[in-house]
Amino acid sequence: MQKNQIKKILEFVDPNYEMIPNIPLYMDQLLDYLKSSLDPLARSESDSIFTKTMVNNYVKASVIAPPEKKKYSKDAIADLLLVYHLKQVFSIQDTKKIIDLARSENQIYYTLFTEIQAQTHEKIKSEILTEGSKQAQIEQLFKLSVEASSKKILAERLLDQLIETQESKE
Repeated sequence: MQKNQIKKILEFVDPNYEMIPNIPLYMDQLLDYLKSSLDPLARSESDSIFTKTMVNNYVKASVIAPPEKKKYSKDAIADLLLVYHLKQVFSIQDTKKIIDLARSENQIYYTLFTEIQAQTHEKIKSEILTEGSKQAQIEQLFKLSVEASSKKILAERLLDQLIETQESKE
C-alpha cells in the first residue's frame, strides 16, 4: 500500500450527523451514498462497501430500522455508517448489541463515534510508519496486528460485561 493511501485512511472521518442527507433514500441512493462516503476505506476498487443483500440482512437482524415506503431514514443511514466499522471487528449479533446499548445510553451515539474516530486517528497518525526499511515496516505490521487482535478481544469482553450488567439490572 502506498503511503498516501495510509495517510488517506488516517485522515478519514465518517460524515458528521449533520452531513447525512435529511431526506430518506431509496436502496440504490443509499448504496451510492455509502460507497461515496466510505470509499477511501476500501482496500481495492473492487471491494463492495455494502450490497443490497447486506443491508437487507442488517434490517432482518434488527440492526438498523427497516425502510419506510422503501426509503431509509437519516438514522438508518448513520447506523449503516457505524455498522461498516463495527462489522470489521464484530459479528452481526454483537454489532446489534452494541448499537442497541449505544441507543439506550446516548441519543447522539453516532456523533460520539465520529468524535472518537477523529481523536483516535489523530493519536495514531504520529505512531504509523509510512517510510523506513522493510524490517521496520514488518515490525510495524506485527505491532498493528497484535494491537488489533488484542483490542478486538478486549472489545468483545467489554461488550459481554456490559450485556451482563444490563441483564442483571432487568
